[in-house]
Amino acid sequence: MERRKGRRYRVPFDVEVIPSTETDTYVPGDVKDFSPDGFSFDAKNIALDTNSAVSARFQIFPGADYIHVRGRVVWKIQIGEDSQLGVEIGEIDAGSTQDLGFPFNMWKDKIK
Repeated sequence: MERRKGRRYRVPFDVEVIPSTETDTYVPGDVKDFSPDGFSFDAKNIALDTNSAVSARFQIFPGADYIHVRGRVVWKIQIGEDSQLGVEIGEIDAGSTQDLGFPFNMWKDKIK
């Protein structure tokens, strides 16, 4: 039985994630796919568990402003040092109302 509510788009791009409430240091990761509800990503040994609050940021192209999102971890798979996580987005802040492109406009529209 398929658990996903929306279609998944498999387009890789970079993400930076804050792994806990005890730091404001971002950890790099690689987005593997995204949907209208959130995204999944890979990172090295990240200190986040299921239901943890998470902050992440994306940069559409070098020199562009960051797009910030907040959400919660809905699943995690740990294999050695490699972490795979799924995040459901609850908030998005692009710092402006500009056209952000896909998938960011899709997330903004869903959250409104």
